[in-house]
Amino acid sequence: HMREDAVRHVVVEEEPGRVMIVGDVHGCCDELEELLRLHHKEGDLLILAGDLVNKGPKSVEVVRLARRMNAMAVVGNHEISSLRGYFARSGGKVKDVEEKYEWTDGLCVEDVEFIRSLPFTISIPSYNVIVVHAGLVPDLSLAEQDHRHMVTMRNLRVCNAGEEESETCRTRYEALELDDGVSEPWAALWKGPSHVYFGHDAKRRLQLYKHATGLDTGCLYGDRLSAAILERGKNPRIVSVKARKPYVAVDDGSPARFSFPSTTVVLLSVSIALLLAWIKIR
Repeated sequence: HMREDAVRHVVVEEEPGRVMIVGDVHGCCDELEELLRLHHKEGDLLILAGDLVNKGPKSVEVVRLARRMNAMAVVGNHEISSLRGYFARSGGKVKDVEEKYEWTDGLCVEDVEFIRSLPFTISIPSYNVIVVHAGLVPDLSLAEQDHRHMVTMRNLRVCNAGEEESETCRTRYEALELDDGVSEPWAALWKGPSHVYFGHDAKRRLQLYKHATGLDTGCLYGDRLSAAILERGKNPRIVSVKARKPYVAVDDGSPARFSFPSTTVVLLSVSIALLLAWIKIR
């Protein structure tokens, strides 16, 4: 449901002043507004690293805020799935399908076109920076990157001898969405030359590598919403705000924030049993 004529890889040709790159928002509009109020300056180039929407409380409001501020953004896997839900529901005319995307009924035509037109990458040559939602496979140009990998990958597996040029291993690496126990975070294997800012990997929270920075710090799960500030003549810095609350308990291995640890339950049960036995003896 992405626009066929949309530009897949956008290049910011002019030299912007400051750049602010925000990690996964997931509909946490209150936190985004606070982050912008504290750290965004007029004239900044604002870029959202995908997954603006879905799961959180105010997805429509995030899209409207991004449009209102003329923000740039890359597409994430949740933009793609949300578009699928929107069109399955016919913009709200069909109520009994894709119910988890009921929030998309509130999108106007301009909101939908904004999402459909999002690119997979945004490059800023003057900062030697690329923004992508999930990741990039080393040794491939942007034009050669698989669209699916750019919105889903988290890890890379080093291909065995003889696997290269196969369907799964187009280069030395196979892109994986989940950790299989032997693969590594893709950002740990990315050697540049461009520095990549990305999101998507809330389980690992803030990731700081020499040539890549992961900005999904789990705001949706009650942690923080983070952004990178790029400014000429200064080192990049990370700013963040605390989530108002956890909006989702568990996803992608994030800590369960609404349940007791099992050891606590066991100890509580044993304590109650001992108390009842003591009362019976008395």
